[in-house]
Amino acid sequence: MELFLKEYLAHIKLEKNLSQNTVSSYKIDINAFISFLKDSGIDDPSDI
Repeated sequence: MELFLKEYLAHIKLEKNLSQNTVSSYKIDINAFISFLKDSGIDDPSDI
C-alpha cells in the first residue's frame, strides 16, 4: 500500500498543487489508516 501512498502524495503535490503542509498532513493521516488496516489483517487494497 505504500507504493499507492507515494504515488498519491506525488499526485496531490504536483497535479493538484497542494502546499507541502497539506501533503504532510495527508501523509500522516493516511499512514495512520494504513497502520489500522494492517493491524486488522488487511494488506491488499482490494480487500478494503
